[in-house]
Amino acid sequence: MVKTPAGQLLDLEHKPGTVLEEILMADVLEPFETREGTAVPAMRAPRPHLVIDPHLLGGYPVIAGSRVPFDLVAGLADEGTKPAEIVQMFPSVSKRAIPDAREFARQVARVAA
Repeated sequence: MVKTPAGQLLDLEHKPGTVLEEILMADVLEPFETREGTAVPAMRAPRPHLVIDPHLLGGYPVIAGSRVPFDLVAGLADEGTKPAEIVQMFPSVSKRAIPDAREFARQVARVAA
């Protein structure tokens, strides 16, 4: 038996996989600290202009208000693409989101290393 966030009890033996993914994802998306002491932010909104929504791109981090992956924006900026050019390519991306995307990409790289 598993208790859902809404308080419903689910018998997973007879209904395997029923909303368990959602329950586990809720735990995974909370902030935590790695064994080495690195702080990992809350993943639903890891930065002010980034969001993670399980219904957008399968939960991949995107620029808030868009479907544009954070790492695409960060990569373009890191390669020297000017913010105005990024916004021209992706009108749903605000210039203010670009530093957030770059900072989050660096943090992800550090944690993954």
